[in-house]
Amino acid sequence: DFIISAERHGYMSEVDRWVIKQVFSWISQMMDEQKVVPHLSINLSGNSITDDSFMEYLFEQISEYGVGTNKICFEITETGTISNMVKATDFVIEFKNIGCKFSIDDFGTGLASHSYLRELPVDYVKIDGTFISQIHKNPKDYAMTKSINDLAHFLGQETIAEFAENEEVIAKLRELGVDYLQGWGIGKPIPLPELAAQLELLEK
Repeated sequence: DFIISAERHGYMSEVDRWVIKQVFSWISQMMDEQKVVPHLSINLSGNSITDDSFMEYLFEQISEYGVGTNKICFEITETGTISNMVKATDFVIEFKNIGCKFSIDDFGTGLASHSYLRELPVDYVKIDGTFISQIHKNPKDYAMTKSINDLAHFLGQETIAEFAENEEVIAKLRELGVDYLQGWGIGKPIPLPELAAQLELLEK
């Protein structure tokens, strides 16, 4: 409800700024304590990536907190709200040039999805969960997921499947060669400090 209201009233860029500051502050603290910093994906709204002042803000925050940009992937959400594709492409290229990665979120649901995939130089394509949740039961969902996965791989991008909720779904996604899986069948959401502690144990 909060996100829907923020989108409706034009506050998503403010939400994005708050998230950026919180995450970068946490990364900086982890680096100060010489702890393992995980790779992180941060959602950005379509409005933010076409806002020149947001681009300046993001550069400032990267500089202020000294975060390793190779650890950051920005997920572009609400692709339907991207009003200026040239600006959006410039945004992606600017931050890719300093080591950030990008993914398109919820791919396959919008009418312009394939156009975005062609125009935006992203690294990952997140296949929308509506195609995934019943993939083990619905041949149409299987075919759609296969086509998106094949197209992304042809364009040199890696794929991420949302809603990987159980072993039957996971088996189908592995069969298709999807690169990464996201969902409760893989792991449930946990606070960042808990995730960091788990990674530290793995590193040891």
